[in-house]
Amino acid sequence: HEGRTIVAYDPKVARTVHVPTDAVDTWKRGMWLVNNQKGGTAFDHGHSEITTVMGKTGTAEVKKHHKDSEHKDLEKWNPNASHAWFAGWAPADDPELAIIVLVEHGGAGGTNAWPIAQRILDGYYGRSKTPAPAKGAKP
Repeated sequence: HEGRTIVAYDPKVARTVHVPTDAVDTWKRGMWLVNNQKGGTAFDHGHSEITTVMGKTGTAEVKKHHKDSEHKDLEKWNPNASHAWFAGWAPADDPELAIIVLVEHGGAGGTNAWPIAQRILDGYYGRSKTPAPAKGAKP
């Protein structure tokens, strides 16, 4: 849509959930570690050089079944592979963009969904008029 707003709306708060500040801090720190520290499930699969990201990878199991004759030519497609997920936001310290990627039968979220999210984020921030924050900012 070439950067045009398709539908504008004013969000309305449906309800407020009170969560202790220390719980929110722990949750945010964990989501920062996913992308920004060795051992994080997305860390070894690439980094955004343009912005900081916080997120969560996921791997959802699927019902096991066999390829039918219609899909026999799809050599690399595995109908038994888990669905791969990544959900997150950027910049980490002042979010302006949320992203969710689902790769059906894609395997692990950090391995297969995060690299797609990374390319989308880098494309967005590479074209955005808003300068990206300094890389490595921690919550």
